Amino acid sequence: MHTVNSEVNFASFSDTVTAPQNITSTPGPTVITERQQQLDGVLHEISRLEIVVDSIKHLSQQLVENQGRITQSLKLHKRLPLSLEAWCHTNSSATKLRSFIQPYIHQISPLSVHFSLPADKPELIFKDSLPALQELTIYASCKMPLIARSISQLPFTMRSLKVTWPLFNIGDFSTSNHLLAHLTNLELAISQLKAVPHLLHLCPNLSSLTICVSVKQRLLAIESFTHTQLRSLRIAHDLGNAEHLAGLFDALSLPNLRLLEAHYIEPSQVSFLFDALTALRVHELAARAVHPWPHEQLATCLARSNCPLKTLVFGAEVMTTDEQRAEYITPYSLPHRSSGSHV
Repeated sequence: MHTVNSEVNFASFSDTVTAPQNITSTPGPTVITERQQQLDGVLHEISRLEIVVDSIKHLSQQLVENQGRITQSLKLHKRLPLSLEAWCHTNSSATKLRSFIQPYIHQISPLSVHFSLPADKPELIFKDSLPALQELTIYASCKMPLIARSISQLPFTMRSLKVTWPLFNIGDFSTSNHLLAHLTNLELAISQLKAVPHLLHLCPNLSSLTICVSVKQRLLAIESFTHTQLRSLRIAHDLGNAEHLAGLFDALSLPNLRLLEAHYIEPSQVSFLFDALTALRVHELAARAVHPWPHEQLATCLARSNCPLKTLVFGAEVMTTDEQRAEYITPYSLPHRSSGSHV
């Protein structure tokens, strides 16, 4: 920024223009020289003052331009989407959070909220619509039906929903089917693989499904289902009940599937976001031989789907042979394969 040295020596200027006290009618050479010097001094000070005035004008113009740019930036940022992540430890803090975000409800696009006990009323956050919301991530210590009812009034702009806890069960989202019908990305922790076809039925436009599975019940029959839009299926499954995956692959037909990713996890990891999972410990990896990967069921699923699979990713804890991996590749001409990768 241009700065101005405005320290004009007005004291010397005053001394310079002080009227002479003794003027003779016929000044001599000395007086004329003195008056000329005084005039030169006045003209010099005037020149310096003009420089100061010009500099002030220039500075004023710069400030006006900066004011305009700042005002324009403020108007722009009031329209830009905001990303918010919040933790609510009590219902009171949830109420305060809602008051805090109220001025920004037309800007909040991704929202991540963690409700820990005793905060058990997610409706305090979602009681009024968030009209710009597109992505929502929830971890809550309450039951899933409460979450379902709370988010049922969210706008159709929602495209991505991630609920890492509690576990999803069939019927939990019966009150918010209208919302699920518009989703393109869904990530849930579930307790029954038989819920997967139910989810796919509720989400006809889904292109990506991610599930973390902790199965404690006995193996249940899974209804056959075909989903024509799903392009990505990512599964993190409890290693202790790996045989349940066979039933899922037997039930699904996914003719548009591009990516399949599978990992085994320990039960304590079921509430993690899929992208935050870590690899199993060495002693847990030994259990993979006891619970082998359901190769035949997956191969049959891919053949039945006749899908344009591009990427197949297995975690290091998924035990497959070279021959099995070749069987996945040959019929479907995968240009890229990742095997033996870690989570």
